[in-house]
Amino acid sequence: MTTEIKIPELPNDIGDVKVANVHVDVGDIVLVNSPLFDIETDKTILEIQASEAGEISEFKVKAGDYVTANQVVGMMLPDENAEIRFVHSTPKENATSKVNTSDKKSKNHQVQHYWLLVLLVMAIMGIIYTSM
Repeated sequence: MTTEIKIPELPNDIGDVKVANVHVDVGDIVLVNSPLFDIETDKTILEIQASEAGEISEFKVKAGDYVTANQVVGMMLPDENAEIRFVHSTPKENATSKVNTSDKKSKNHQVQHYWLLVLLVMAIMGIIYTSM
């Protein structure tokens, strides 16, 4: 079952908004709250994040496109094992690869944050266990 990736509800006085940056591509594995894309209004840039973990199966917009509230801009296949797949996925490193270095840095930061979270949870569990 696929999940729609939509532009969020916007205030009534905001019409079309511009897609400022796209952080994902078809086939990418994303975690909950991973940045998907940014939209730009007259006053601010908003980062749109994934509401659940999964694999991007379709993405219809690119930077510079204009979109409206509640517009479906992509599809995602939810995956309860996305965290494991994300950690173990590595971009292909060859001459035909179109992996952007900023995307690699973003994914590296996400992996680092994941492992820091794991260590934090383990430390808290250790404190709780020793205080019993």
